[in-house]
Amino acid sequence: MQTMYLHPKNPQPRLLKQIANALENGEIIAYPTQTGYALLTHIHAKNSLDHITRIKQIAAKDHHTLLCSGISDAANYAQINNEQFRHIKNQIPSTTCFVLNSTKQTPKYLLTKDKIIGIQITDYPPVTALLDAVNAPLIIHELNQESIAVNTPDEIEEMLEKQIDILVNTETIDVQQPQIINLI
Repeated sequence: MQTMYLHPKNPQPRLLKQIANALENGEIIAYPTQTGYALLTHIHAKNSLDHITRIKQIAAKDHHTLLCSGISDAANYAQINNEQFRHIKNQIPSTTCFVLNSTKQTPKYLLTKDKIIGIQITDYPPVTALLDAVNAPLIIHELNQESIAVNTPDEIEEMLEKQIDILVNTETIDVQQPQIINLI
C-alpha cells in the first residue's frame, strides 16, 4: 500500500493525476471525505467492487452510492424529476446520499433488485478536485465507524494495509454526520 499526502484545501494536481490513474486502473483508494475516510473505486472497476464487498469494515448497505460532480452528472445515472431536482439542489452542498431510481446508463452490477442507486454530491475540495481529475463518477464505500476510526489514517493503514492500494492522507478532516434521503 502506498500513502500519498494531499493538501486539504489546494490538492496538488500531480498527485490527483496519479490517484485518478490508479482509480482508472481498478485500484482501491482510501480517501478523505466530509463524512470521514471512505474507500473509492472507479465506476467501471467491477473487480474492485467485488473485492471491496469482501472487506468486513465496509458498512453493509442495500444500495451502492455514486459520488458525482454535480446534478447533471448524477442525472446520467439516476432518474431525477423536477421536484427531486429542487430538493437535491436545496440540499447541496451536504453529506446527504439521495436514493433514486437508476437510469439505463447505470452499470448493472451496481443495481439492486429494485434498480435503485445512491447519489452523493459534494463541494469538499479534495473530493471535487479528484472528481475533476477522473472526469467520471466514483463508487463510494464509507467505512463502518463502529469497526474502524474513520478519521485517523494511521488506523486505516493498520487495519486495511493489505486490502487497499493507496491511502490518501490530508492530515485533517472536518467530519460531518452523513444522512440518507429516499427520493423514490
